[in-house]
Amino acid sequence: MNGEKYQADASEVTEMSSDSSKRLLTELERKHKDGEQLTKEDLVFLYEVDSKIQGFGWKEEPRIDEIIKGRDAKEDLSLAMGIPKEKISTTKEEALSGDILYHYGDLDLNDLTTVEELKLPKIVSGELWLDNLTTAERLVLPESVGGGLYMQRLTTAKGVKFPESVGGDLWLARLTTTEGLVLPKSVGGDLWFADLTTTEGLVLPKSIGGSLYLRGPTTAEGLVLPESVGNSLVLSGLTTAKGIKFPESIGGYLDLIGLTSLEGLILPEDMSVTGIFFSRALIGEREEQAFKEKYPQYADKIHFG
Repeated sequence: MNGEKYQADASEVTEMSSDSSKRLLTELERKHKDGEQLTKEDLVFLYEVDSKIQGFGWKEEPRIDEIIKGRDAKEDLSLAMGIPKEKISTTKEEALSGDILYHYGDLDLNDLTTVEELKLPKIVSGELWLDNLTTAERLVLPESVGGGLYMQRLTTAKGVKFPESVGGDLWLARLTTTEGLVLPKSVGGDLWFADLTTTEGLVLPKSIGGSLYLRGPTTAEGLVLPESVGNSLVLSGLTTAKGIKFPESIGGYLDLIGLTSLEGLILPEDMSVTGIFFSRALIGEREEQAFKEKYPQYADKIHFG
């Protein structure tokens, strides 16, 4: 198998059902105890190359660690993914040596303050921490990060090439401008902005698996929000909702606590949401009742407080 198959996309890494995972893990445990050689398919499952093991995590299920313990991870991954063993890294030193296709595990680079001559692996299977970079021009990030990508002190994304997909959270808390920002197509966890004050030029992923925190902007006219947000949509800085089209599906709550007027607010006819929150100072009780009558489908989910 050509390793180019795995140059990519954490959004294509599916979640296997809990029952299937348990059955396969029990079979792997038997093979391990009997000293039976694991197949390529066994290794793909064990190292979560194609699908996340569902129903238990690494910490909760000691059998996974027990099976992997003592094995040659590089040898296993080379067979599972069809890439040379020398193109796989398991330590920080190996990951930064250059020409690495796949890094197995997390990669903590919080000690770095410059990206000069930094060459990252093509794929990082776990979390990637780069929290102490304030600028990162010409930095080419991995094409895929299986866990979270943390760049909390980055103030500008100019010249940064982000991954196509991030399987976990993407934290860009200190970003102050959208100039040059091209976000991943898929974010599996939370997408976090704290200091961004404008949505001009901001293109968001079509789908976010966790929450979207966009607390700074006061207006967002013309912003295309994701089609679905797996958890909450926090737009608490907005003073007006004019021109905003909300997602059809929000797995958590919608925070509009900063609105100073309901003018221009249009809620979808059928939106999946657990709660919609506004400031108590926004309107009086009579106006609140009229608003709930306008949107009877959300009457028990609308909260002014």
